[in-house]
Amino acid sequence: MKIYAVKIVENINKYFFNKMINFIDGNKKNRIIKMVHEDDKNRLLLAEALLRLIVCRKLDLRNDQIRLKQTKFGKPYLDLDSELHFNISHSGDWVVCAIDRQSVGVDVQEIIDIEYKEIAQNYFTEEEYLFIMNESLTNQLKKFYWIWTLKESYIKADGKGLSIPLKSFSFHISNPNDIKMLTSNRLKECYFKLFNIAPNYVMSACNLNNHFPNQITYLNQHDLINDFMKLCSQK
Repeated sequence: MKIYAVKIVENINKYFFNKMINFIDGNKKNRIIKMVHEDDKNRLLLAEALLRLIVCRKLDLRNDQIRLKQTKFGKPYLDLDSELHFNISHSGDWVVCAIDRQSVGVDVQEIIDIEYKEIAQNYFTEEEYLFIMNESLTNQLKKFYWIWTLKESYIKADGKGLSIPLKSFSFHISNPNDIKMLTSNRLKECYFKLFNIAPNYVMSACNLNNHFPNQITYLNQHDLINDFMKLCSQK
């Protein structure tokens, strides 16, 4: 497993934005164009560029050789003769992409002050709710995001999305590197890790082999744009 992350330091200038968007598939292009907020457009376009750059480098492909499809649950996958699996997440100033040889899930969230107690009561198990509420008041919000990102990483790795009830599985967290998930009171054969990607952010990853990177691979936004444009110019 490898995790790549890009910090968004500024919106893509109009020239590069218009160039880059023509090198992604039509459905994603239309989705980006229809977005109202520029920040959302930039996050999604940079996420797509990051994914395509990683896949091309890993599989020695040109950008126009990449074929992306979705399962009936909406999970994107590579329509190629390859064992490469991926998952993307973005929030606030960060875009991340995880790759592995088996199914993988990743979720990053900016820590924003929200009504976490009500959400936890409605969507988390009793054990998870108590895990949060037993913390000091200053730590409760962060622990809420621990659980939230772990749940997201699992349903993304599983591939069925929110068709999986969030209360149907529960996390027991001893520390960020010792996390167990129970479903129907049985231990599920998935592995999890929490990462410190940046201050005021939480990121969780899920895989099937328990091989997590010790470090995140950080890419510079401008380098990503330049490398993606060079990739797309190859014939």
